[in-house]
Amino acid sequence: MKITRKEILHTADLACLQLREDEIPGILSDLKTVLAYFNKLQALDTQNIPPFRHPRDDAPLMRKDEPGISLSQKDVLKNAPAAENPFFKAPTG
Repeated sequence: MKITRKEILHTADLACLQLREDEIPGILSDLKTVLAYFNKLQALDTQNIPPFRHPRDDAPLMRKDEPGISLSQKDVLKNAPAAENPFFKAPTG
């Protein structure tokens, strides 16, 4: 896939980035490198490779979500910078 200067500028505009003219060739080169790597990955045969849950086999499992002791609403709201019963009050505007 060929990346053009116009596509770089369009993508930068979508991401609200302001690029200097001297940055565009480097970004173009970097994107070409990344896309070449993705093309290599696309060529791999992963048909018989099972999906995995986590990159590390020894990763901790998630605990069960069980109810437990928690703070009262009064205790939680007393630490808030602003509250309007029974909610936290957020700044407006």
